[in-house]
Amino acid sequence: MVNVPNVTAATAPTAATTTPLRTQEFTAQQLQEAWQGYMMEHPQERALVTTMSYAVPQQGADAEHYVMTVGSPTEQKNVEEHKEALMKFLCDTLQNDRFTLDVKVSEVPIDTPKILSPREVVEQIKQHNPNFTQFLKDFDLGLA
Repeated sequence: MVNVPNVTAATAPTAATTTPLRTQEFTAQQLQEAWQGYMMEHPQERALVTTMSYAVPQQGADAEHYVMTVGSPTEQKNVEEHKEALMKFLCDTLQNDRFTLDVKVSEVPIDTPKILSPREVVEQIKQHNPNFTQFLKDFDLGLA
């Protein structure tokens, strides 16, 4: 029988390798481009992209603090659920780790765009272009 002493591994403190905060100044135009870039890279997040399309952040208390005003608590919750990925993308794109974004619900009603189902999209196209109905018939197209 081999007797192995009970040794706990003691880890010596090492010098923490921290990366310095990125503090690149950015313009409202650069933020707008980064905002659009995120929406372009995440088209599958339709509800989020729809909200982002009308609720563009406005500068808050300082140059790195922005506020996004949404139309409902549901939209606020959706943005908050995606906020970690959104913030990483924006901070990386802007090269600024001090960028902050608060999401708040508007106190006054906002006329928000409606997310349409595929059937509603087809109906709107039919209303705006009567020839579309004939096109659907000619090719025997429809929605499942």
